[in-house]
Amino acid sequence: MDWIVDFFYQRPPPFFDKTINFLFIDRLSHICPLIRVSSAYGLGCNTHPSAVSPR
Repeated sequence: MDWIVDFFYQRPPPFFDKTINFLFIDRLSHICPLIRVSSAYGLGCNTHPSAVSPR
């Protein structure tokens, strides 16, 4: 799941920056919420090309 960390910290969309950092740090040790957050984030960044970082 290292790519999620890179994805969130290297290329956060401006409108998600504070929310994602808060949720990510707050729920870092909770796998299921993290997956839900990252899934929602993945869907949202489809319209935000600058946030896309394919691995």
